[in-house]
Amino acid sequence: MLKKKLRVTEPYTYKVMMDWWVILPVSLLLILMVAIIPMLTILDITHVEQLVVGLIVSFTILYIVDTAFFTYYLLTDTALIVASQMRHFEFPYRAMREVRPIGLRGLFSFRGRKRFSASLHGYQISLRGEHWKTITISPVNRDTFISELMEHVEQERSGRATVVRS
Repeated sequence: MLKKKLRVTEPYTYKVMMDWWVILPVSLLLILMVAIIPMLTILDITHVEQLVVGLIVSFTILYIVDTAFFTYYLLTDTALIVASQMRHFEFPYRAMREVRPIGLRGLFSFRGRKRFSASLHGYQISLRGEHWKTITISPVNRDTFISELMEHVEQERSGRATVVRS
């Protein structure tokens, strides 16, 4: 029993699963954007314009690399954290209503849906009282992740339950 208690309080980190057909266009986009930087020197624009365009392209490259290759999911005692080097989102377990597998629709972000997945083999989590109504995630070790997530959610719910005695 003590071992289980210690296991729950440790944070668990999971990498994002990416399908090959997502990695391919991301890689091609990165190659194209890196090729733009040397081309700035031959374009007929001022040095200030070259600097501005170069900074925009460089920041975009950094953001794509960060989002695509350095995002991870972290299960803590109180929340699911989706983070990378440049971003950090926290979703409390108490706000989670439903977890279900996703398919093709999980790849699109629109109207209250935030996509943190890069695979068709992910999960959609419905949220209550958060900025986004649903988020999609795609951890590498799906079964382990879901069992740990559900364990944390159940622990959060049981911690909020109170005993009423008359």
